[in-house]
Amino acid sequence: MTQDNAGGSKKMWGGRFSGATAGSVEAFTASIHFDSRLYKYDIAGSKAHAAMLASNGILSATELSAIVGGLTAIEREIDDGTFEFRRELEDVHMNIEKALVDRIGPAGAKLHSARSRNDQIALDLKMYLRDQCDILTDLLTEIQKAFVLLAREYLGKVMPGYTHLQRAQPVLISHHMLAYYEMFGRDLTRIADCRKRLNLSPLGCAALAGSGLPIDREQVASALGFDGVTANSMDTAGDRDFAIEFVSCCTLIQIHLSRLSEELVLWSTQEFSFVDIADAFCTGSSIMPQKKNPDIPELIRGKSGRVVGSLMTLITLMKGLPLTYNRDLQEDKEPIFDAVDTVSASLSIMAELLKNLRFKTDRMAEATRYGYMTATDLADYLVLKDVPFRDAHGIVGKAVAYCLDKGCQLEELSLEELARFSPVIQKDVFEVLRVEGSVTNGDCTMNIVRRARIAGACLLIGASLLFTGGCGFKNHPVPPDTVVPEAIKDLRFDADAQGVKLSWSYPVETIRGSEIENLSSFELFRAEVPLKDYCGGCPIPFTQPLEQPGGVTKEDGKQRRAVYELTDLRPGYKYFFKVRSRTSWFAESADSNIITFVWNVPAKAPEGLTAKANNKQVVLNWQAVTALQNGNPIDKPLQYQILRSSDGKAYEKIGVVDRGTSFTDENVVNKQKYSYQVQSQLKIGSEIIGGGISQSVSTLSADMTPPAPPTGVTAIETDMGIKVFWEKSPEEDLGGYKVYRRTADDSATELIETVQPVYTIFLDKKAVAGVRYFYSVSAIDQASPANESEKSAEATTRH
Repeated sequence: MTQDNAGGSKKMWGGRFSGATAGSVEAFTASIHFDSRLYKYDIAGSKAHAAMLASNGILSATELSAIVGGLTAIEREIDDGTFEFRRELEDVHMNIEKALVDRIGPAGAKLHSARSRNDQIALDLKMYLRDQCDILTDLLTEIQKAFVLLAREYLGKVMPGYTHLQRAQPVLISHHMLAYYEMFGRDLTRIADCRKRLNLSPLGCAALAGSGLPIDREQVASALGFDGVTANSMDTAGDRDFAIEFVSCCTLIQIHLSRLSEELVLWSTQEFSFVDIADAFCTGSSIMPQKKNPDIPELIRGKSGRVVGSLMTLITLMKGLPLTYNRDLQEDKEPIFDAVDTVSASLSIMAELLKNLRFKTDRMAEATRYGYMTATDLADYLVLKDVPFRDAHGIVGKAVAYCLDKGCQLEELSLEELARFSPVIQKDVFEVLRVEGSVTNGDCTMNIVRRARIAGACLLIGASLLFTGGCGFKNHPVPPDTVVPEAIKDLRFDADAQGVKLSWSYPVETIRGSEIENLSSFELFRAEVPLKDYCGGCPIPFTQPLEQPGGVTKEDGKQRRAVYELTDLRPGYKYFFKVRSRTSWFAESADSNIITFVWNVPAKAPEGLTAKANNKQVVLNWQAVTALQNGNPIDKPLQYQILRSSDGKAYEKIGVVDRGTSFTDENVVNKQKYSYQVQSQLKIGSEIIGGGISQSVSTLSADMTPPAPPTGVTAIETDMGIKVFWEKSPEEDLGGYKVYRRTADDSATELIETVQPVYTIFLDKKAVAGVRYFYSVSAIDQASPANESEKSAEATTRH
């Protein structure tokens, strides 16, 4: 527990100290600002350690329960961002332990029995790096897959091969791409070896000499997924070989990425013009408007210096340390974290870039026509004619010199000219002088790419790819566009209190347009990011895909839909999903549309929705939503999305209500039927989480605006009666006129006639002689019921 010596140190280790630690020392020695990211591993290790202590009688069952419950609550607070890490507590271990003691009391102070921060940090680091090995394995597999897809997409397309950055021999784009496949494949095996060596538990070694308490190291190792325990406690306390090895693997990965980046930078120049990097992965110049800069490859190339620097930091850190633990080792984590972050981000974004990379095959093929790139093939041709290789080399060199003087290429020489250099040259020589002959002639030169290992499954590239690598295979592969499914475009999701349901349509055609009857499988990609850590411009960290069964694409003549339900979602996390389909292992579609949402239990649906129609508007009202779909009260801002349908069409969004439970739709046409729904939506930061949707209500908007009253009403006495006339109304929906009359002795008017809209005159034949009448006229429209204007000014005459 915390030592509370009068005038002394209040550190959890401060019993021996009589004075407080200087503030400058606290600032200099603190590591919590970077090692806090290890909190999940620290808590997991502490739970396993506590369980072992309880099994050996050091903790009671009640104390174990309190410790596990307290650690779980602390982890939840850290996940939610409400936990306060304190610098004066130095590191992640002491922050969590102090919070546990404050939360559960003396039981929390027993947790550190039989362990030291020395073996505790080694445990946290090993668990962290073990996870990072798995993540890098997924990322390396994904980038390998990108190279296989590029090789497949550009089957048979040629490009110049280089040595000393000089054009050397024609090769195939597929051959070049699969060279990187092999390169990153070696990285995969190194990561696997590194993971195997680091997966031994250090816990129980304590500070350097183990513990005198009865403990079971193997129990903790098994609980935490380790293969065993370390053998020597002194070696363990001061060991960081596993970290150096891991960062060494990262360094090679980043160097390989840097080499690839260098080629992409060169190839994207106008001088090469071999590739087009998608605009999404480039930037422009602040001063030169024509520029398109390959910033992503340049940054990856530049970031290799950071990773190399991290490796040098760790090596330098360890070179002079005596056994066992020294505080120098605190400096190991920042280079490790930086290497992890840099390499993971670089692999992820490079894989995305490669998926959007386009080769300018015409330009690359044209580049193979120059530079005498089939000279080696000509030398091999002579060797096969029993000419010693050194003699053949000299003969071809003379032929090239002749071409340089003449200003032509080897294949442009006539047979007679070629025969001057050697009598064994016959007309079959032109087969090897052609670029196409160069890449399909002779022994297999591409055994190194016979197999590609994707997600642990050995894919035989030879079936459709190797013949293009210069292996002498003449069979034509199945064109990819005849079997590759079209991309899925309608991936969508629906959320309820239990989780999210994803759905999408089965592709029924290939990218060429031929029909697909069966799919072998789907690949569902998922990414989750804590909302507090989400970066809009950062790569989406998709994990290894989950394979789902395919099947027939249609049932009863209708296109099938696939459905996948997710219930393991975490509140406050932003999720991303995309899906691909396959007809076979080598025929995989492009990515579908990406859907994204932030998960939280949705709000209930609004109830009591009503719709009241007025003239050219509909007023909606509903009851406020106060609970989530699981019954819990709403503790986040809520808004309402208004949905409208007309003429039986799909519902569309027409507005959002931030406050209140009423909405007026003023964009309606009279006499047209509209249906409405209202959806509740939670607001978490800038994210919107769709909730329940109300039952629909329908209404017919009505015209309730009366016409303007008629003008120019005049009454004239005639022999046949009193003639009343007025000016024609300009109303477009005029339905007619109503004529009213009263006498001088009566203030109330009576309706005496309704006049059709084509007329603006009425003859009152019932007028009584000697009585003075007053006439007024109103206009009516075509609404049902009709809207009537106010009465006009009265006109009068005497019969």
